[in-house]
Amino acid sequence: MRKVLVASLAVALLATVGAVAQIDKLQERNNPPDFGNDFQVGQAAFAATQILEDMENGVPPAGWTVTDEGGDGMIWLTNTAWGDPNRTNGSGESAACNTDTAGPGLELDTSLITETYDFCGATNSGLNAKLYYENLAGFDFLDIDVSSDGGANWTNILSWNEDHFAEDVSLDLSQWDAMPSVTIRFRYYDPNTNDWDWDAQVDDVELTADGTIVPGVGTCSGTGDGGAVPATSTTGAIILAVLLMIGGSLFMVLRRRTA
Repeated sequence: MRKVLVASLAVALLATVGAVAQIDKLQERNNPPDFGNDFQVGQAAFAATQILEDMENGVPPAGWTVTDEGGDGMIWLTNTAWGDPNRTNGSGESAACNTDTAGPGLELDTSLITETYDFCGATNSGLNAKLYYENLAGFDFLDIDVSSDGGANWTNILSWNEDHFAEDVSLDLSQWDAMPSVTIRFRYYDPNTNDWDWDAQVDDVELTADGTIVPGVGTCSGTGDGGAVPATSTTGAIILAVLLMIGGSLFMVLRRRTA
């Protein structure tokens, strides 16, 4: 009898917690905090469009990948697969992940990763994207990261932990100019356990540059310095020769004194 009573109380407690959480979520959605004028990404006038992915042919697009680090199936799909409209400033389909639809108690960590691009012929590189992100109480994050080594390491260029409704962003990628391998990921995740968040969407991902950006891995040196003179140039050779001459002279002086 006691076991039945304890079990009944546990079920009732879980139901109450779930109901309270749902009320909190509804209150936040009906009265969301306004971050519209905060955490703005600096806008920049980038060059011509080199790559444009509008998400109209499925998610992930051809050559892209989607990961499920959380392991519970909360991954990037099309917005229609989640039963949602395109909430970005784009049209048609978007890439989306809706954890509210998936329900509570699951784990969220999913990345939408582009194919690898050759930036060897690119200068003044940039990334434009149309985003929608609804945060829950600061629990979850939407990040944009860049890798120049095939995904072994990532550099974060945008991290949101607050609401950004239908916002267009322009990000500077010029530090990856003249790199042979550049990959970009959109990571939506919650570092806590038993997740139950809102949703995120990505549309119209655009790579811009002077010169060219093409799919694949390039054959350039990968300095990523926008054309700076490498150490093996004529200038570097002259400096090395001078150092060797000075070193040789000092050696000869020391040798004579010890002779």
